[in-house]
Amino acid sequence: MTSLHITDCADYETFARTWHAHSLEQHDVSLATACDRGLITEDETRLFWQLLGQLAPDELLFRLPEWLAEEKVGFVEGGHTDGVCWPDRAGDGQGDPRR
Repeated sequence: MTSLHITDCADYETFARTWHAHSLEQHDVSLATACDRGLITEDETRLFWQLLGQLAPDELLFRLPEWLAEEKVGFVEGGHTDGVCWPDRAGDGQGDPRR
């Protein structure tokens, strides 16, 4: 059985470092330096943080590898390297929160 690692971040800085850990490690930079160099987008990171605050206790936000998102969904919205899966609120198996 696959094990899931659940990360609980109590503050924005911890969340931002965790969310961008791969980019920070890959470029060997701090969070502030990554923002300054344009390696990560502060506005997008804050939007994710705010989205997490809006989720109900029974909802879950997680990243999918790009190859899996493209295989299962057919595209990766916005061209990000990580897809985001949403809860299926409409009950039709689509999981799109924009309905």
